[in-house]
Amino acid sequence: MIRSFHRVSDPGHSWLKVPVAELKRLGIESNISSHSYIRNGVAYLEEDVDAWIFLDARNAEKEPLKIKEFVRARTSKIRKYQTYTPPANAIAATQAGAAYLESVGGTE
Repeated sequence: MIRSFHRVSDPGHSWLKVPVAELKRLGIESNISSHSYIRNGVAYLEEDVDAWIFLDARNAEKEPLKIKEFVRARTSKIRKYQTYTPPANAIAATQAGAAYLESVGGTE
């Protein structure tokens, strides 16, 4: 079964809407940075690194997905949500993001 996820964009940025339970299931909840947001058990993964961490994890599990696009003309209310905080026992999310960028040949 192909699962759908929403990508919400505003004029300056975009986020992939993913249940926190899905991040936990994939074992990546500690890899998400504070550049993402959280509200009511749903993470809004920022487009530059965190969304790619999720997409790569799904790909590694050979789990296809579909992304539905939602474009907002104004600043998204997502920007006012609480910033995502990884579990206390996790490595720093910025280190995970840096490791991801290095693994795909990107730069910090």
